[in-house]
Amino acid sequence: MTAYPKTDPETESTPTEKKQRDVPIFSLKSPSYIHDFAVTKSHAVFPDPQIVIEPLQILRGKPVLRINGDKVPKLGVIQRDADDEREMYWIDEPGLNMLHVVNAWDEDHGDTIVVVASNIQPVEHVLEKLDLVHLSLEKIVIDAKTKKRSPLSASESRLRSHQSSLCTKEKQSN
Repeated sequence: MTAYPKTDPETESTPTEKKQRDVPIFSLKSPSYIHDFAVTKSHAVFPDPQIVIEPLQILRGKPVLRINGDKVPKLGVIQRDADDEREMYWIDEPGLNMLHVVNAWDEDHGDTIVVVASNIQPVEHVLEKLDLVHLSLEKIVIDAKTKKRSPLSASESRLRSHQSSLCTKEKQSN
């Protein structure tokens, strides 16, 4: 399910202890490296980062993980009691390559989802040049009614813009 089990602080149980219905997710366009995800009382939030998995590459003796720089990262949000994938929605998140979730919770009776997670920038180096990678924590606030992320603060917006320009310059120099 995840590299990092989740525990509900109130019940001290994990989502896997109380078995819920499996909800297959077919809306991902390609297999992604989903290392961790967020769970709140009412929602689950899954990253769809630029780190992709190509299992057949192993037959060619090549790494199965690669970076797809053309892909726009997304966050998939679904209610924990969803019957099927039709209730899932995806939010484009350019510049957000979420790897680890620090915490997540609901506010406003589940109308607001808050996720604190790591963001890897520039993602192009995460598989080979870790010394060039910057890891930051981001507070992601999602309005579950409008199905959109709350606007970035001015400082977050400047940071994302700066990180994106660094990635563009790096691509051009290669």
